[in-house]
Amino acid sequence: DAAVYCNGNGACYNYDVDDPMCPSWKAIRDRRHSPKGRASLIREWLRLQSQAGIDVVEESRKKKAERTWGFIKSFPKRVMNTVSRQQHHDYSHEVYDAMAGCLACKSCAGQCPIKVNVPQFRSQFLEVYHGRYLRPLRDYVIGGTEFMLPALTKMAPLYNAALGQRWVEQLMQKGLGISDSPALSRASVKKQLRAWGVAEATPTSLALLTEPQRANSVVIVQDAFTTHFEAKLVMDVVELLSRLNLRVFVMPFSANGKPLHVQGFLGAFERTAEKQAKRLRALSEFEVPMVGIDPAMTLTYRQEYVKALGGDKVPNVLMLQEWLATRVNTLAPGQLTLKDPGFKLLSHCTEKTNAPGSP
Repeated sequence: DAAVYCNGNGACYNYDVDDPMCPSWKAIRDRRHSPKGRASLIREWLRLQSQAGIDVVEESRKKKAERTWGFIKSFPKRVMNTVSRQQHHDYSHEVYDAMAGCLACKSCAGQCPIKVNVPQFRSQFLEVYHGRYLRPLRDYVIGGTEFMLPALTKMAPLYNAALGQRWVEQLMQKGLGISDSPALSRASVKKQLRAWGVAEATPTSLALLTEPQRANSVVIVQDAFTTHFEAKLVMDVVELLSRLNLRVFVMPFSANGKPLHVQGFLGAFERTAEKQAKRLRALSEFEVPMVGIDPAMTLTYRQEYVKALGGDKVPNVLMLQEWLATRVNTLAPGQLTLKDPGFKLLSHCTEKTNAPGSP
């Protein structure tokens, strides 16, 4: 639907370098790599699929339901299709090339006048496309990042040392198409929080709070990228909130599923989202506000989760700055005199376009 609704207004053909929509279009000025171009390609692809008698909705449903045995059974066919792809013209490859340039920043979903959501139909297309053709190894690495990071963090010095080797860097770039991979944080968020006496957010720990205590408490919902790559940032947030006389709880880390969605693993994403939403619902019963640090990961709860599971199954998780804005009068009742800090803060592109009211 997101592609069909494009009315060709062309707002995405924007030359303003300060406008967030659309970075891939701005970089190469190729209209295929714009929201309008990608929507047009998808519409034509859908027309051709319908003309060939292929029900892409049914294909998507089957792919989502596919588990390990189904994946193994379909593997030989996907190998044959991939090997012979040069011999047979398939318009799907042209669409795939256009989708490969999308950064999934979601600026189009927030700024397009009719909210054409390229990352959403891109994920749906990738799911169907890779039901017919093999995925590159890179997709599995990125999609599984959240699940691998807890184990990799335990050997962060070894991982970082290997990452610093030139041959490893070249291997990742040529073999996986991944360059400039960030180093893991040496510090462990879990160990530091335990040393500080910061409690984990569990139904048991929140149930012990009185009504006034709940009103002065906050739960931090961890995400893979700040916890494992920017551990100091998580600790700084905990310290800041503690200095504001708030009682801080940190939800044990669990996968959010955003990387799975971006790569088109929609079946795995929905299963991951169901598990995470269940954990969030268990905590939301105690009416202690839940906040996330990374904007893109946090916004997943109100966008991709709601689309996949339904709004009634997903509790509200605010971005940290959104929640602090609701507490300004409580946290800073007096006049604040702010000095120029000597630096500027840049909003995340997803936050800037999909949560414009965010401070």
